[in-house]
Amino acid sequence: MTQEELDALMNGGMDDLDDENLQTEEKITTNIENEEKIQKDIGRLDPSKDDGVYPPPATDEHQVVSQLDEVTKESEAKATEILDIMDEISNAMMDNEENLNKVLDFLNHHKELFEKLAETFPHIKTFSEEKEKIEEILKIVNSSLENSQNASDNIMMAMDIMQ
Repeated sequence: MTQEELDALMNGGMDDLDDENLQTEEKITTNIENEEKIQKDIGRLDPSKDDGVYPPPATDEHQVVSQLDEVTKESEAKATEILDIMDEISNAMMDNEENLNKVLDFLNHHKELFEKLAETFPHIKTFSEEKEKIEEILKIVNSSLENSQNASDNIMMAMDIMQ
């Protein structure tokens, strides 16, 4: 006998206790019935039990949600691939910039050399002609370097937008 039952017996309120016990028993019975129904529904959805009962077809609303979920997953995968490709392009652009800077250093050194030669030997036209060719090539290399830096900046902005 529980403490509650003893208190009720002592106070003469055994009828109230019986009503509470009856309500509790009804709740337990209802919960058991609900659980049995849930287990039955789970068994019906279990593909290993082929009892011929299948879940109802998805409504149009559920199909749209499912399709949107698939599209979202595919879009995320493609966006990741694009970001990886853009990262590779960015790395290649940085390598090109380093190479162009080395070419610039080389050309500037040779430009100084031909300037000295042209000043020392003004009657030899080859030195001054070579100096002019190097200046033209320097302009081209500087332009290429600037274009490369702009492309790298644009790639970084695009990556920021995609993230």
